[in-house]
Amino acid sequence: MAFNRRQFLWAASAGAAGLALPSARFAQPIRPRAKFKLGLGTYTFRVLDLDHLIGRCNEMNLDFI
Repeated sequence: MAFNRRQFLWAASAGAAGLALPSARFAQPIRPRAKFKLGLGTYTFRVLDLDHLIGRCNEMNLDFI
């Protein structure tokens, strides 16, 4: 089957687009990284004692106070 110019350009652009897109099986999941460290202001829990404050930070998976 012979291609006309329009069919050739369509097939060539579809092939180029297919090569430009990453394949699903080769693509690595991208995990965004924050540019800051999340912490907790201690004034938020000023009514708690130190043990309860540290416990709450552990519950929220916070590493910085």
